Amino acid sequence: DSLLWVQLALLGERPTVEIRATEHFLPKSESSHRRVDIDQGFAKFLMGKMGAATSEFVLEGTEPRPESKYYHYRADSDFRAVTAWLRGKGVQARMPLHALRKEWGSMINSEHGLKEASVALGHANIGITASTYVDSRKRLVTGVGDILGA
Repeated sequence: DSLLWVQLALLGERPTVEIRATEHFLPKSESSHRRVDIDQGFAKFLMGKMGAATSEFVLEGTEPRPESKYYHYRADSDFRAVTAWLRGKGVQARMPLHALRKEWGSMINSEHGLKEASVALGHANIGITASTYVDSRKRLVTGVGDILGA
């Protein structure tokens, strides 16, 4: 919601989004400050949007309201559209965007392990990732029966 165009590095072989403190956003912890790799197709999509941008923000919306007493989405129409899309895909969680983040972390865990998922999610502590954000889908079965001749 408060991502700025200047936080994107879209050219080159490794396009990234830089998660860092800005005038409009403060990450939760030091480990939240990081660069997140994005794929070439998404980088190309964003470059197409950048040319038509009318503000410093990646998502169009209203002006930020830092004095707000509630969480104010600047890009409320985009938030509602993504929420509706996720609901249409069967996501029934109370916070569907958070469910999407958890799914992303679970996918990274399945392919690359818990440590990589923790780093990608920007957690200061791998325990947070293990207990809250990652669904282990692999069924691990040891070969002890084979060793014992069972």
